[in-house]
Amino acid sequence: MNTAISLTRILLLLALFALAMFGLFAGPKDDSTTWFADFLLSKAMAAVALGLFAYLGGRWRRSDRRVAACIRWATEGAGE
Repeated sequence: MNTAISLTRILLLLALFALAMFGLFAGPKDDSTTWFADFLLSKAMAAVALGLFAYLGGRWRRSDRRVAACIRWATEGAGE
């Protein structure tokens, strides 16, 4: 597997996770007239990003050894 493709995949997974966390913890302004719509939009954005993260992470984990190593390192540690 090409190193550039693996790095791009890892960075895309990181960006999706960051977007999901941003959407999950974002809150609309209290005096906004579209408060409920803003709230639902931010949570929907988080759900879509987390869904893509889970789908792509699982798919790429099986096919790309560098992505699998990165996920293993994130869950198990650096082998200390």
